[in-house]
Amino acid sequence: MRPKCGLTDCNLPHYAKGYCQAHYNRMWFTGKVTATKVGPPIFKRTRGLCSLEGCRNKHYAKKLCQVHYLKARLGSMAGEDDPKCTFPGCKLMHAAKGYCQPHYMAFHNGAFAKMVNSNG
Repeated sequence: MRPKCGLTDCNLPHYAKGYCQAHYNRMWFTGKVTATKVGPPIFKRTRGLCSLEGCRNKHYAKKLCQVHYLKARLGSMAGEDDPKCTFPGCKLMHAAKGYCQPHYMAFHNGAFAKMVNSNG
């Protein structure tokens, strides 16, 4: 038969250091076996807000909310300091080899010459 938790009121099976898993985890996170105050866990990660001015959404990645992060990944938003596509007239954010994602894919797939000829 497996030993029980070391606390008198607990009948859960032993996990480590004389306690059940719940009490062991509480000891590990709070330093106390018994709960003295109900509140948010001390290990819970809190996130800030999106770093773009005027956006009040929660942070998702790289200091941006999910909407702005995905737009940045897709190259549809370039800030003042961000490198922009070098294709004439394009204001999208740089992705690779000096071009935004659509222009780089056209360059990569061989359709770039057609775009250059039709543009200028």
